[in-house]
Amino acid sequence: MKAVTNAGPLIALGKLGLMPLLSQLFDPILVPASVYQEVVTRGLELGQPDAYAVQMAVARRELVVVGVEIAEGSGAGIEPPLHLGERAVIQLAH
Repeated sequence: MKAVTNAGPLIALGKLGLMPLLSQLFDPILVPASVYQEVVTRGLELGQPDAYAVQMAVARRELVVVGVEIAEGSGAGIEPPLHLGERAVIQLAH
């Protein structure tokens, strides 16, 4: 079954050392590029160990990073406003 993930589950599973759990439940697991940037790129800058775990899961092809073009007005009118990663997850899931 296909899945799309936001930053929260990746960070939590990375911190707990449970990244392989996702690939046991879903295939493929899609990660918007903006979520990857938030979790891995920014996480590595901050020295977060979960960032390394997610980076390795991508290298092992357990996670597939996907570029997502955000539709005009996506997330408009939602309070509080959605972050780019959240909007990308919703767009990709659709």
